[in-house]
Amino acid sequence: MLLQLENGFLQYRFDCGTGPASIRVDSIAVNDGYWHTVAVERISRNVRIIVDDVYIAEGSGPGTNDVLNLDSNDVFFGAEVKTLVRGYEDIQHGFVGCLQKIRIDLVDLPLHGSSSVGRLLDIHDVEFHCDGIYIPGQIIYP
Repeated sequence: MLLQLENGFLQYRFDCGTGPASIRVDSIAVNDGYWHTVAVERISRNVRIIVDDVYIAEGSGPGTNDVLNLDSNDVFFGAEVKTLVRGYEDIQHGFVGCLQKIRIDLVDLPLHGSSSVGRLLDIHDVEFHCDGIYIPGQIIYP
C-alpha cells in the first residue's frame, strides 16, 4: 500500500491479492504550500480518503479478497521502500514537504526516538525546517 502525491493530488494504491487499486482525491491539490489533514480509512477492500475533513474520494479493490498481506511489520513514511536481497533497499517516490503528525488507529507514531507503540529506525535525506502553526487553510509563521 502506498499513499503518494501524483501531480499534486493525493492517491492511495493498494492490492489485496486480486489486483492493484488506486483511489485519488481530484478535488483539491495539496502541493500548495499550506498544511492539510489527510485520513485514509480502509475497511475490507473499500477505501476512503479524506482531505481537510471536506474533500473525499472513495473506491474499492477488485476481486473478493479483502486482507492486505504485508511483507513485514515495518511501516515507511516519505517514500516507497522495497527491500532487496542482502538487506539493500530500493527507495523511490521520495516525499518533499512537511509532516506534522502520523497516526494509525488514533495512535500517534514517533517522529523521533521511540514510544510505546513503535520506534523510528532510520532516516534518509531528511531536512528539518518546517515551521508554522496550523490553522485550516493557512500557515502562520511565528
